[in-house]
Amino acid sequence: APKVWDRYDYLAGRLHDEQLTETEHQELINLTDVIESANVERLKCLIQLSKLRGVSLEQIMADLGIHPRGDEDK
Repeated sequence: APKVWDRYDYLAGRLHDEQLTETEHQELINLTDVIESANVERLKCLIQLSKLRGVSLEQIMADLGIHPRGDEDK
């Protein structure tokens, strides 16, 4: 969800700037776990769809307009 990513970006920025509190650090760890779990589930579904369609994972992602985060302009 966009709110989750916004919060993650905010906390990651504070981590980068070495301004993260202990509470925020724990929140960042928890958000990272949530995001990673969601990505694993999404990837499993994409792999299953690619097998059903008989095309590569890369082709499924391109067909669906899914790009790695930060590659939205590609």
